[in-house]
Amino acid sequence: MAHKNHVSPLREKGNTDLEFGGPKVSRPDSSLNRPGKKSEIIIKEQKEKAEKFEAFYKKLGNQVIPEDKRIDYVLVYPKVNLKEIEDEDDRKEVERQIELREKFEFAMHEEGLMKQKIEIDNYVYTKLHCPFRRLCEEAEAVSLEMPLLGCESEHKEETNRCTDWITKRLVTDNEVDMVSAPFRMERMHLYVNFNDPTNFFRPSLRSLLVEHILINIDLRYVGMKAASKFQRSEDAQQEILDLLRTSSNSVGNCWGCIKEETELGDMQKVGLDYMRMEGVYTDRFTLHEESHYDPDDKEKSKIENLPTDLETLKTDPRLDMQLTWTKIYKFQPLWKIRNYFGEKIAFYFAWSGTLVTTLWAPMIFGIAVFIYGLVESIKETNKTSTTTSTSSSNSTIADLFKNIKGSFDNDVTPFFAMFISIWGTLFLEIWKRKQAELAYQWDVEQFEETEPDRPEFYGTKVRKDPVTYENDWYYPSARRAWKLFISAMTLLFMVMLVLASVMGVIVYRVVATVDYCPDLPDSECLFVATIVSSLLNAISILILGKVYDLLAVKLTDWENHRTQTMYNDALIIKLFAFQFVNNYSSCFYIAFFRGRFDNSGILGYGREYKDSCEETCMSQLSFQVMILMITKPIPKILKDLVIP
Repeated sequence: MAHKNHVSPLREKGNTDLEFGGPKVSRPDSSLNRPGKKSEIIIKEQKEKAEKFEAFYKKLGNQVIPEDKRIDYVLVYPKVNLKEIEDEDDRKEVERQIELREKFEFAMHEEGLMKQKIEIDNYVYTKLHCPFRRLCEEAEAVSLEMPLLGCESEHKEETNRCTDWITKRLVTDNEVDMVSAPFRMERMHLYVNFNDPTNFFRPSLRSLLVEHILINIDLRYVGMKAASKFQRSEDAQQEILDLLRTSSNSVGNCWGCIKEETELGDMQKVGLDYMRMEGVYTDRFTLHEESHYDPDDKEKSKIENLPTDLETLKTDPRLDMQLTWTKIYKFQPLWKIRNYFGEKIAFYFAWSGTLVTTLWAPMIFGIAVFIYGLVESIKETNKTSTTTSTSSSNSTIADLFKNIKGSFDNDVTPFFAMFISIWGTLFLEIWKRKQAELAYQWDVEQFEETEPDRPEFYGTKVRKDPVTYENDWYYPSARRAWKLFISAMTLLFMVMLVLASVMGVIVYRVVATVDYCPDLPDSECLFVATIVSSLLNAISILILGKVYDLLAVKLTDWENHRTQTMYNDALIIKLFAFQFVNNYSSCFYIAFFRGRFDNSGILGYGREYKDSCEETCMSQLSFQVMILMITKPIPKILKDLVIP
């Protein structure tokens, strides 16, 4: 896309050219809006709450910092000229998308969102801004945890000269952990930055709340306020069903799974995800905050030209991270990452940082073991080598490879294996502790208990909720169990393909060793039999891994999990089970089975085709692991560095 999505437009004060709603759309007939007593009570409560909210900020007067109109979300759709479309069916489909887009933009207007459209090349970018009060309403609706003013956490670590020096030189986070509580608009004065609407919500929270509004917009209730959704007229209900049934042919993953007699209007929201599924919008993303740092501007990309005062860094999170996160000798600014990108991305970098930090111990020990083995192997080679001058170059190469092989397998190797086993357990426990600490500090330890449904989840049956006694749609366990069984069988089939691939590589290596290596020098034999077989196995791992990655996502989507955590858990189990077999089956064979169960030769070819190691299988295993470590990152390096 031509649009630069890494820098937002300048934040605009006042109304400028941001406007409510979308194109002129006729308001639906007022007969659709027939709120009952319950709806009228809620509408009255909402009005009273909004009046108190406005009165509170009016009372603060000059103490309130004016709100900047940030771009909180961007929706994208292609620019289309109906006159240029010749096919009648295509024209009708585009007209239908335009009609849905107009209704959705009207629904955004009802939700209080403001928009601004710009055209770049062949795409239209709809920039959305959510006013502060609407953000507060959504935060209260989802019971968002917000820090309380003056309630600093009592937990403080003991310090000494050493920790003070480390904090001053290496630590990047200076955020204070505050006690949090569910957000309530009537208690606005109790929260941090209550007089600064622009910075009251972290950038990641603003985008999260706006996305929550968009995915919960429901075109079944266009023209009705949120409070009137408890009741709707029969005419409106029938109109919705007609609209959905006319588009059922183009909806695959949700509506096609529901029986025709089912009341489709009660099964899934017709919101942003439905719009993307229908091609109304082709993309969605959030923009970076405006910053003094700009990688595309030579002057703004130089560190010496950037301001470093605390007041600027407080309102410029991108600059703050640029001055801390990019320093190799400093700790990761996890709090800053969390505030800007959200908890999910922050947890990833926390895990990555913990892993890299704990890897120092096995790295140093592993290098020491390798050097010790190399020295001992050289000593052993010097003792057994002859002083004859015949074929000196060939013997030198043979001695070199013998030294390399011996360095991988020595007297200390079993202790290194035991050390790795202990290190793996310690790392897991260290990460569990770090994860629990961050989850508590970031107020997400109860996330799974309060997690909302995935927008893609759909139900096929309705039951009474035992708490609210309202209708709750769900997906039958029997149907999901059948889908899980199909997924398991698919996984088993892919595992059999992996084993067949490994067997093919083994056959190649044995045939190359027996039929070709006797006529080749040691160096060429090593390349043909060992290195090429390892490369073939690595290529097979990469191809099968990519195929199953795509297949696992499709299967997990098909299983229709209710929450994002359940979806992630199911996807992780599939990927881990397959990748474990795919990546390590060849290594497992070399380490534990090679040369032990093929006295009649590989696949019955004869005793001379026995797959065995000359002295030890450790060198073959080491080469296999080395080739995998070198080849597996190549696709990502090509994708991230070379191709762009």
